[in-house]
Amino acid sequence: MKLAFYKGKGTIVDKLIRWWTKSKYSHVELVINTDWYSISPRDSKVRRKQIHAKEGNWDFIDLPKTKDVEYVKKFYEQTKGAKYDWLGIFLSQLIPLGIQNRNRWFCSEWCAEALQITNSNSYSPQDLFTTIKG
Repeated sequence: MKLAFYKGKGTIVDKLIRWWTKSKYSHVELVINTDWYSISPRDSKVRRKQIHAKEGNWDFIDLPKTKDVEYVKKFYEQTKGAKYDWLGIFLSQLIPLGIQNRNRWFCSEWCAEALQITNSNSYSPQDLFTTIKG
């Protein structure tokens, strides 16, 4: 299992996320074998799919074997189809109020929660990268 952090050119949304978070990353995915798990404005819901990662667009961090793959899959089953949390990203990232909707997610929040990291809604892709990389 690994995390994949998107640093490709992307859309205006990617550029805004990078600018606001002062990061080269605008998105994050959890990768198990060939399945990529996350949510993005492009897909608008929690989903699993196969992504053919273009070289140079992603940075990867292998996760310790102690991370629970079965928990991630169970969490995905519980949340699949949940919508993107535009209000949550605004209220937790732009204005850090810590307000969270458990029926909606943004990418770094979903990945942090799937990895059982507390305060998952406080993580941007860069924050998650820094936390995991150590």
